Amino acid sequence: MTTQHRDVIWDGLLDAERLDRYYDILGLRYRAKHVAFNIYVSIALTVSAVALLSEWADWIPSVLFVSSSLTVTVSHYAEFSRKSGIAFRTSRRYRELGMAWRRLWREQDAPDASARVFELSRQINEITEVDFKFDEKLDQRCAKEAYEECKSEFATRNLQTR
Repeated sequence: MTTQHRDVIWDGLLDAERLDRYYDILGLRYRAKHVAFNIYVSIALTVSAVALLSEWADWIPSVLFVSSSLTVTVSHYAEFSRKSGIAFRTSRRYRELGMAWRRLWREQDAPDASARVFELSRQINEITEVDFKFDEKLDQRCAKEAYEECKSEFATRNLQTR
């Protein structure tokens, strides 16, 4: 295996690790937003019902009902639950791809290594079809974490991230 192929494998491994982390964290963020919105609506509607039955100020139930309605509408159109599912599925696909890159890293001298490099590179480009807003800071953090993990796992020398 040439140094160039070795670098391509290393870069593929880093990309898969980085993107697995990135989409896993995005999935957690979207799930947290979905849960927070649902908790808010539940609490607001409960307090609103109590306020209505307890004859609190007339405006309290109205404000809580309106804010709950707006929250439900925003949550529906933001599609936090759907985005969370997509992000977690995408993360899982990158994790599986990362395992394949790891196997290839260990089997660099296999006769089919070049063909596997080509196939894995093709797959990593196919997965990136998700249209979420890109978070540069999160991506940089994930890249750093992925590099440190891979570096320690493989005890590599003189390999740089690109």
